[in-house]
Amino acid sequence: MKELNFRVTALAAYIWSFFEQLGRRASGLITTLVLTALIAPEEYAIIAVCSLVIALGNIISDAGMRVALIKSEKIEANDYSVAFTANILIACCYVLVAYLSAGAVSNLFGVSSGTRLIQVATVAVIANAIGYSSVANLQRNLKFKLTGIAGLVSAVSSAASAICLAVWFDFGVWAIAFQIISQALIYNVLCFYFSLDRPVFCWNIVRFIELFKTSYKVQISNFLNVFTEQFNAPLISAFLSASLAGVYFLATRVRDVIVGQLFTTLQQVLFPLFSGMHRDKKDILSAYRKLLVLSVNIIVPAFTILAFVLPFLLTSVLNENWAQIRSILSILILAAVLYPIHSINLNALKIHGDGSEFLEIEVFKKFLFFPISIIAIQFGVIALAWSELIFSFACFFVNTKYSAKIMGIGRIEQLSIFFKSAFITLIAFSVPYVIFSGLDNLVVSTALIITTFMLLYTLLLWGLDRASFSLLFSEVYHLVRRGKV
Repeated sequence: MKELNFRVTALAAYIWSFFEQLGRRASGLITTLVLTALIAPEEYAIIAVCSLVIALGNIISDAGMRVALIKSEKIEANDYSVAFTANILIACCYVLVAYLSAGAVSNLFGVSSGTRLIQVATVAVIANAIGYSSVANLQRNLKFKLTGIAGLVSAVSSAASAICLAVWFDFGVWAIAFQIISQALIYNVLCFYFSLDRPVFCWNIVRFIELFKTSYKVQISNFLNVFTEQFNAPLISAFLSASLAGVYFLATRVRDVIVGQLFTTLQQVLFPLFSGMHRDKKDILSAYRKLLVLSVNIIVPAFTILAFVLPFLLTSVLNENWAQIRSILSILILAAVLYPIHSINLNALKIHGDGSEFLEIEVFKKFLFFPISIIAIQFGVIALAWSELIFSFACFFVNTKYSAKIMGIGRIEQLSIFFKSAFITLIAFSVPYVIFSGLDNLVVSTALIITTFMLLYTLLLWGLDRASFSLLFSEVYHLVRRGKV
């Protein structure tokens, strides 16, 4: 009964969090695609720089409070209010600094015309700070349905408003700034309203320090992660051109919506769900092993199809200013094939480690990232895209340093799981591609390649990795039998 309740809770949480993140990212992507017909790629470089500034502000203003409130086994009466007060105060200070330094930042990244946009858009940092403690309260109590509703409402309403402003009132790139601010404000106000323990302004420096100590290592790693996730587009703008930076930024956003969706959701659900189940650690570690096998055998073939199909679809709806996005997007999707392994290893370490190992790994990866990116940018934007694939494989060996101790699954076993799926995928895709790619009708050719690939992958998985095949289809069968959550 306990295992059944765990599965139902996990699935329900995953579904609601999935649709929340999908709504957020898809609405942003739709708005972006609509605006590609109205503004030039170089204007998207301004949004890339703006996104970096806002992301840094979100991490700093959070101050580790959300993680601390979710992870702590015992929460005192005023903890949510103390965190809420700290978040607001830090956010206000950050926005003031960002406002004063916006000119220098825009000049540094070669988007001097974006100073005013950066100054205005950073207001989103304060809007996000309103809801950190409330979101933590809802996630700690597994109220993912409420956060999901807030996410969907804010995403759809802000996207619709931004499109209206751009199409009918000629707001241009400012429509995206409006979307960023309004989405953050609506989401966090709704979460504040839904919260089971609404925070008020209350200050306790001793309790703030205690909460900060429980999560500062994870927060430092999150701060460093912002650079690896959002640094390349501004780097292109600074070293190459704003136009190329805009193309790369759009490719990254498309990749994140389609590819990053599953793993952002996975991290949001696993952390609060498993943090509250310390006594069932053995069951959780067994679940990690199953999750690793399931994720790899779904994601590797799925990403192969996406890398083949998605760039064609995207270039068919964009004008000639965005022609280079096709090759960039294919490479970025392929660079994400190890995401499930990264996500599972890091979540296991974040939940069951003491924080020092996690911080050690994240810091070391950043020392790898910056030299790889700086060297790659000297050879152009395509080389920079390939550097993300190189960095991802390097990260595997770093992320799995403590896996045998934490999860009971070492590097060799994880590599075996991955390369089995990759080998089967390579064979299953190569055969129909060689046979059907020469057909004159592109739609028919693509449909035959995908259909044959899926059939061959299933047959090869059954023949070469019977254990993974049985696990995959037994879980699918259970989901179908269980029906609605």
